[in-house]
Amino acid sequence: KEILLKRVIDNINTLTEYFNAYDLTLNIQKTQTLLFANRSNDKISIPYKGHNLTSKDEVVLLGLHIDKKLDWKCHIDILAKKIASYCYAMKVIRDQINETAALSAYYAYIHSRLKYGIIFWGNSSDISRILILQKRLIRTMYGMHSKDSCKGVFISKNILTVISIYVMESVLFVSDNKDLFLQCNRDHNHDTRLYKNLKSEKCNYTFIQQNVKFNAVKIYNSFPMAIRNLPRNKLKSALKGYLVNKAFYSVQDFFIDSS
Repeated sequence: KEILLKRVIDNINTLTEYFNAYDLTLNIQKTQTLLFANRSNDKISIPYKGHNLTSKDEVVLLGLHIDKKLDWKCHIDILAKKIASYCYAMKVIRDQINETAALSAYYAYIHSRLKYGIIFWGNSSDISRILILQKRLIRTMYGMHSKDSCKGVFISKNILTVISIYVMESVLFVSDNKDLFLQCNRDHNHDTRLYKNLKSEKCNYTFIQQNVKFNAVKIYNSFPMAIRNLPRNKLKSALKGYLVNKAFYSVQDFFIDSS
């Protein structure tokens, strides 16, 4: 921890020099620190101009609630509350206006929230809670019974499940950032089945295996080459067509289906 603290202080000193050079000031009241650790009692206090920046258990960055364990439970808790609050509003819209208005409201207020930052939190085990709420909204929109299956509606109405949104956004992230990844064919010239796949990081630590790059590559490599090789303007449409027809309820279902 002492080594970590020294490195943090060195970086803050570098930032201070930058701020001083451009007449900028660090707002202490809006500055938070987060120490990523598995143990709940791990803390770090950083001295800065007579103040101590004490590490928090959770911080908010660009609308994403990030916790020290990076399990995204706090973000999903807040997202779940927001989605649950829309269930009643959706019923009112559906009853008093029509299905088209309800669907427009869904994409404006629900789909946009599900999509935002999902490449970070979409692999959390708690995503199942969001799927349950999403299905509740779908049943409300289409006047279904609480025990009716939603899978057929997802398919017929061209709506992506939250799992499919995660898969789609992961593939698009890789496609847009190919320079961040290495291809397997850089290691050899043999035309094997995995020749054109991207290399994933080799690590046995679950913590590392939860990161965006690790999972995005795994998902990307599971798609047929015919879809992966499409130009960007056609890739999104092809991905949605493929994923809508599958209506995945878990990431594991996706990997099983694509194996």
